[in-house]
Amino acid sequence: MSDAFTTLNVGAGGNAMDETSVAFPTSPTDRRRPRVQIAGDTPDAIAPVLNDDPAQNEQGLVVRPVPNIATSATESNVTVSNSSSTAVLAANPSRRLALIYNDGSLPVWIKYGTAATSSSFSLQLFPSGLLEVQIYCGAIEALANGGSSVVLRVTEM
Repeated sequence: MSDAFTTLNVGAGGNAMDETSVAFPTSPTDRRRPRVQIAGDTPDAIAPVLNDDPAQNEQGLVVRPVPNIATSATESNVTVSNSSSTAVLAANPSRRLALIYNDGSLPVWIKYGTAATSSSFSLQLFPSGLLEVQIYCGAIEALANGGSSVVLRVTEM
């Protein structure tokens, strides 16, 4: 079966569906609907932006606004000891991305939240390891796993 079900004519005359060559069978009555439907003069009329998941009876593409893009970065060196949990990043609702690089010779326990311990941590960041933190905007703490302190290179955007 041909995949040329409808043709979208962009340009002169606007963005319109041309269904003149589509033949619908009379029996059975399994009429198809266009794969793409474009209507309206504004982007909101064509693809309304919803901040909720679509309902079960809604069809179409889910469109979300593009979040603010980071235009600056803050770099810091955080020395993490093996004796107590150290704040690596404070909670920041404006954070778009954070990079944490283990520049030491020991693994570090990283906790999304506060009070990292050897039994309460989110992940272990090994030497020369890089952690990319997306979406999460809360506090991050760390504890060195071993004999001495470790320097973490932190970039927050």
